[in-house]
Amino acid sequence: MSSTIYQQRINTVLDYIEEHLDSKLTLQTLSNAGCLSKYHFHRVFKAITGETVHDYIKRTKMEKVSRALALHHTKSLTDIAFDMGYNSSANFSRDVSLYFDKSPSQIRSEMKPHSVSIHDEIKSSISFKGVEKLNNKRILYTRIHNGYKADIIRETFASLCAWAMDYFKSRIGEQLIGIGYDDPDFTPLHKCRYDACIVISNDLDIGNIAPYNVKNIKGGTYAVFLFEGRGEDIYKAWEVIFKEWVIHSDYFPDNRPHLEIYLPSPQWKENMYRVELCLPVIHT
Repeated sequence: MSSTIYQQRINTVLDYIEEHLDSKLTLQTLSNAGCLSKYHFHRVFKAITGETVHDYIKRTKMEKVSRALALHHTKSLTDIAFDMGYNSSANFSRDVSLYFDKSPSQIRSEMKPHSVSIHDEIKSSISFKGVEKLNNKRILYTRIHNGYKADIIRETFASLCAWAMDYFKSRIGEQLIGIGYDDPDFTPLHKCRYDACIVISNDLDIGNIAPYNVKNIKGGTYAVFLFEGRGEDIYKAWEVIFKEWVIHSDYFPDNRPHLEIYLPSPQWKENMYRVELCLPVIHT
């Protein structure tokens, strides 16, 4: 089996973990998700990700806990514990304290939202479009594992589009979507994950397309912002949204990944973009 097929199957496992972090994840379940033998699954997983299955799940879950404590500053610790799949706040507090060497209350007090200084040009490049319902989307994607570097993201999209146009000819759509899973405030940058995606039709027949994967993005309620600017400033735009819009709104971010929907722009090659930044939310 080639390394690209292993990468494809482990990506499928990582997607499964992301969607089921609040559930009990067993070795059998995860190896089945990746169509891999459970006897070799651990070695393959570590070779691809650089972490054991246990360490990856624990780190990912605790980083999500950190974000929840920072962003849901009015939500009770018990509610956050249940959201994270715990059946008691005591077990939640124990795991958090063991991992961070701090209690959830201590973490929350240290991360309490505060006023931050953001460059005026970043603020002026963002406009709030409204809270919208987005439909489900089927996507072809490839994953970047080493952070949110604008040049690497741009090159990855270019390679993906060139491959897809050659493979599918005229049968693919033109909508490009980026999916960032991690926040560098909580996750080491070299471990941050980003999917470069092309939306494809539901009836498109997909064969073995390693190293690329296909999955569905669940629709739902999103707060949508239009960003117009440089690729390397997209992360700063997300900072503005989280630190200035979220904490003053009547919405909580939920556990779905946020989306970056790239709009047609004549300046794409000059690293200037028009992007809809879509934050999944629930009403408080």
